Amino acid sequence: MIEHARRYVPKTAEFVILADGFYDSKIIFETCKKVNGIYVTVADSARVYAPKKKLYDKGIANKKNSTKLIIKKGEEKYTRQHMRYASSESGNKKDIYKVYSEILEFPRLGKIQIVYSWKNIPKRKKNSESYKILLCNDTKIDKRKIVELYALRWQVEIYFRELKSELGLCDYAGKNFEAQERFIDVCLLSFLFLEWSRLKLTKEEKSKKIKGEINRMRSRGIINLLKKNYWTKFKDEFGHRLKNSELAFI
Repeated sequence: MIEHARRYVPKTAEFVILADGFYDSKIIFETCKKVNGIYVTVADSARVYAPKKKLYDKGIANKKNSTKLIIKKGEEKYTRQHMRYASSESGNKKDIYKVYSEILEFPRLGKIQIVYSWKNIPKRKKNSESYKILLCNDTKIDKRKIVELYALRWQVEIYFRELKSELGLCDYAGKNFEAQERFIDVCLLSFLFLEWSRLKLTKEEKSKKIKGEINRMRSRGIINLLKKNYWTKFKDEFGHRLKNSELAFI
């Protein structure tokens, strides 16, 4: 799957693989290296693989050596063009992290960059933090980039939710595998059409406020906007005929 996806990404672009669980698999790391891909994943006990207690404790012990990392939403160094925020106010917020990174040698996988990350959670109790252990196959890239790339994973979750809720990804009930693939292709093409329409609408719109609203819209918002625009164009073009009952059959 990784090799197949790589063919659709320009060679000049970075190819990033985000995972929601750490698979201790040699073939995954070798494949990422083969396609020159950046592999970022989380070692989460609630997912596939929980880091050994030694690794968990090592991060806790090095918290005192961590550095402060502030990422203001909308001004991310690496990923800002890929983020979509729910409101204009969310762009003024910022995430505060404490991060510490090191390079460790894994018996089967080779050298891996480990990023221990503590994120401040202002809505919860004072000094509340979430602790994550991120792993990356690239030992040279900056730890800030690893944190930002992993933050993009939530955008992937939203993407799948919209495919299922708005574009019917879960609606196919057949048993033919090729038919299932074609159905998925149609859902993906529909999503691309909506994003192309979003880009077109923002280019045509002069108001910065409305442009911002269009950029923040989820798929449902774009669908409703397109329906409204097409219906308006239809009425403008055929209104006089409808008025004169030339298209009464409609």
